[in-house]
Parts: sequence; C-alpha cells; structure tokens
Amino acid sequence: MFKDFTSGEKDNINLKEVGFLSVPFRGLQEEIEALRNHMVKLASDTSLSNHKVIEVSRKLDGLLNKYHSLLTR
Repeated sequence: MFKDFTSGEKDNINLKEVGFLSVPFRGLQEEIEALRNHMVKLASDTSLSNHKVIEVSRKLDGLLNKYHSLLTR
C-alpha cells in the first residue's frame, strides 16, 4: 500500500535529512491502514452514508493530511 521509506528508493525524501521521521512514518502508515480497514468493514456492514462510517472517514482524512504534510516537509 505505502512506499517503504526505509529502503533506498524514496520520492523527494532524503532520509538522511529527515531520518527522525522514519519511525513516525511507519507508525502513521500502520494507523492509516488499520483505520482504513475498519472503515471498509464498517461500510460493508452498514452503508457508506452511515454516520459512523463518515466519522471514521473524517479521522482517516486527518491522518492522511498529516502523512502528506510529513512527506512534503
């Protein structure tokens, strides 16, 4: 799903410059993936317009925005 920022290939990111972000990136990636899976399961059990699905979607949006802001530092 996500790029592996611990490998040698990185898009616009030099881990020597932002090495302190490698652990938070992994944790954030895991949190995003878990929340996404939860949202998909919840939506399949209810509906896409269910208020709980929308709430989880908004939380996921926030995490994705945070992830993007870390990438573009």
